[in-house]
Amino acid sequence: MGDKHDNRANTDANDFVAMVVHQLRTPLTALRGSLGLLVDSVEEAAPDVRTFAAIADRNAARLARQLDDLADLCRLRDPAMTLDDERCDVADAVSRAVDLVLLRAVPPRAAVTVETSPAEATIDVALVRLAMIHLLSYAIGVSPATATVRVRVSPVAGAGRGSRRAVLAGRSGSIASRSASANRSDGERPGVSHPRVVITVLDGGPAVPANKARRMCEPFGETARRGGTDMAVPGLGLAIAARVATLHEGSLVFTSTDQGGLFSLTLPVR
Repeated sequence: MGDKHDNRANTDANDFVAMVVHQLRTPLTALRGSLGLLVDSVEEAAPDVRTFAAIADRNAARLARQLDDLADLCRLRDPAMTLDDERCDVADAVSRAVDLVLLRAVPPRAAVTVETSPAEATIDVALVRLAMIHLLSYAIGVSPATATVRVRVSPVAGAGRGSRRAVLAGRSGSIASRSASANRSDGERPGVSHPRVVITVLDGGPAVPANKARRMCEPFGETARRGGTDMAVPGLGLAIAARVATLHEGSLVFTSTDQGGLFSLTLPVR
């Protein structure tokens, strides 16, 4: 009875938020169109007029992105949500996400390097790509212009009891990526790892105290405020990425290292 009640409450909340997002999008679309015309029409105006028009236009665009994120998070939290699974090379989905993020970042704030190995798994490609777009956008936003955001895709074979950590090589040595508590199916033995794909994103942002790192992916959480750009303002992007991991029965873990922040997205090979 309790589960049915919770699902009903979640569905009602999602329906309400979806309705609010729909109602806000229509006037916001008109507002953005008007602001775009205003920005174009004040090119010869006084500097402060151009500045205020640009600020208004930029914040309207940011609000539109937040509405899109809110709609995505509600969709992902819907109890009826199902994955559109397909067997693929996860590295391809990650590389595509990197390309999309770099196209949007004009000029790019930080360099991005990608190191991949063939890593087949059954995933919802669109959702994993969405998660990676949010992780990469955040990593670029918190990294200084001189930094390099490092992305790696690695298949990890199953192992016996006691094998609980994946060690990934970094720029200045090795970085230990600790996994979150696994969602174990019935009959799965503790201490026995199964084949999985680990996607890591290493940014160049400031360190986070260990006691706060676990709160990195909270919606609008202050822990995520590690940089000064709009991309780094706490929002819903990291919460969306974490939800995508959960839907795949995987995990998203943030670890603060001496090189920056390390996000480890683990997907089981199903």
